Amino acid sequence: MVVHEHSGQRMWKDTTILVVALAFFLFVIGYCVATDYDYYIIDSITFILLTLFLYIFYRRLHLDSFTYLMLVIAMALHDLGAFRFYANPPVPFDWDIVTHVFGIYAVTLFLYNIMLSLTKKHHVLLFFIVILAGLGVGVLIEFVEFVGFVKVGFGEGFLGRGFGDYDPKIVSSDYIDTIEDLFWNFVGTTIGFMIAFFKEKISYKKS
Repeated sequence: MVVHEHSGQRMWKDTTILVVALAFFLFVIGYCVATDYDYYIIDSITFILLTLFLYIFYRRLHLDSFTYLMLVIAMALHDLGAFRFYANPPVPFDWDIVTHVFGIYAVTLFLYNIMLSLTKKHHVLLFFIVILAGLGVGVLIEFVEFVGFVKVGFGEGFLGRGFGDYDPKIVSSDYIDTIEDLFWNFVGTTIGFMIAFFKEKISYKKS
């Protein structure tokens, strides 16, 4: 099994990414202070620490420049909310969709690199993989139930919202929002896996 080219070895591109990212997050903090819109100050501080953490433990986390960049961009996309991107998105759909899809996509690239680097069984890691896989199946089931909720309404069976479920006439908007977030997370994960898969195949052919 071949790991991505230069995986785990920092390059000058990674230092550039680090410097630009830190400058951006510091700018956001300054902007929030100046405009008295402090919602993204803690977020930016967290992203600064996370960006530094990824850079310092670059080798141990089996990162490469592409994955590191994607993770930083994912954080930056969220921080653009400081400029009211969530309220007034510059795209023809909710900014929440952008951050969910790209965020999960970047995380999937990161996880793919780690999985690819494993050469022997690791039972603790296997436990978490199985748990996460089980949760993923649970999310797919929620999708099916949601379709049933929308199309079927109250009733029995797999799709129906019957006894033991919440009254379909009393639904919080948070429920709809959660399902939408899960769906876009699924889209981001799928895209991330496909990009990582083909990137690894291309690296394999070059090696």
